[in-house]
This record gives sequence, C-alpha cells and structure tokens, in this order.
Amino acid sequence: MNMDRFVVTHEAGGEQTEVTRKVVTDFFRALVDGDYELFERVASPDMRQWVAGDFWWSGFHTLEEAKAVRDAWFSGLKDDGADFKFELLSVLADGNRASVENRITATWKDGQPYESLCHIGLDVADGKVIGYREYFDTAYEARFHQSEKPY
Repeated sequence: MNMDRFVVTHEAGGEQTEVTRKVVTDFFRALVDGDYELFERVASPDMRQWVAGDFWWSGFHTLEEAKAVRDAWFSGLKDDGADFKFELLSVLADGNRASVENRITATWKDGQPYESLCHIGLDVADGKVIGYREYFDTAYEARFHQSEKPY
C-alpha cells in the first residue's frame, strides 16, 4: 500500500491555523448534514480518505466514495437518523494540520444503540481538506450490522 499520497508538508502555526480550524469544522458540518454543496467547497476533489478496520468501507476512498460511504452508513439508522448526534469534542489545529476527536450517538434500525468515539487526522491545502485519516474502535464497530457496499 502506497502511503505517499498522505505526504503533506507541515506548515506550522500562523494564520493557516485558523483557516484549517474553520475548514475542518465546515467539513464535518457538511458531512454530518449531507450538505454536499458545502462539502465540495471544503474538500478537495483530490481528497483521499483512509478509514481504519477490516470493513468494506475501510481503506482508501475518493471524494465520491466518501459521500457514498456516509450515505450507506446513514441508511442503517432508525428513522433516517432522527436521533443521530455528532459532537466535535476537540479540534486541535496547527498550521495546515488538524486533529479531531468526536463522539457519535444514534440508534440502528434494529433498535440497538450506537455510541462511538473517533479520532481523525486531517491535512488542509488551499482552503480544502486533502487528507483524512479516521481511527476508531474496530472491535466495537464489528458488533453491528453494516450496510452493503454501494459501489
């Protein structure tokens, strides 16, 4: 597996830190809300997403695949995700890099409650997310029925 696509020069501190913080916050707002117009404004068309685990949605994804993964995940939620909640617990930014911790709570269609803590590392260039690396408890995640691969 070639990890070179995640080599991004770290540009520490300065005004870039606030740009990164805003881009990352908008990125998650768009992803959670399914606002693909905003999502495409803050995510580079060349963005590469990497997700931990051994699930169909683990590994590398393009921007379009990332949207399909999001929609497939939401399709497994009760009442179209009526009780879905996404909390940004922390957004730490330094220059063009950010580290995010979040908590997701929801209920699956079968009535089973879901609560997950997750860490995500992001890289920003030219005001857009270009790199996304997601880490979570894969053993916990494996307990739940996952949607089928949409692509």
